[in-house]
Amino acid sequence: MGFGAILDININHISTRLAYWLARNFDEKFDKLNVGKHQIKITSDTVYEVFGIPKGPKKVEIIADKRKVKKQEKI
Repeated sequence: MGFGAILDININHISTRLAYWLARNFDEKFDKLNVGKHQIKITSDTVYEVFGIPKGPKKVEIIADKRKVKKQEKI
């Protein structure tokens, strides 16, 4: 069971607190998210199963122009 329906939610930004928490708790060396005493292994299969985002060879475009990136200031 995944969360494919989450793709229908109109989200234009991510909470600064959530982004900060994810960045602090993700171990990029082992591709694991530390959640308390537990760890969740994050793979392309995990992302596909949870979010329904296709996995494949297509690269994610990096936005170099900061004016195109929206930032939520309030926490």
